[in-house]
Amino acid sequence: MKKSLFQGIMGSSPRIKVIEYMLEWGKYDLTISDIARGSGISRNKATEIINELKTKNIIEHTRNIGQGQFYIVNRENLIVKQMLKLFKTIVDNN
Repeated sequence: MKKSLFQGIMGSSPRIKVIEYMLEWGKYDLTISDIARGSGISRNKATEIINELKTKNIIEHTRNIGQGQFYIVNRENLIVKQMLKLFKTIVDNN
């Protein structure tokens, strides 16, 4: 998978891939499987990262459908607001 401009600047660790995917699809709540597939990482690694980001209040659990758990970027979090600005700046200046 080719690195995005965001990953070229911020790095391409699994955490960065998840953050980028969540910022890109920030208006939608996503399952762990969606996040893993979209980020190009394993579901187990995505679960680990989601749990970490959840404890930092960067993402929020929104709902459950069956066994599917849905998450969304916490747009009220100051860190997320700054990450969104940076993401937009990088993408817009491509």
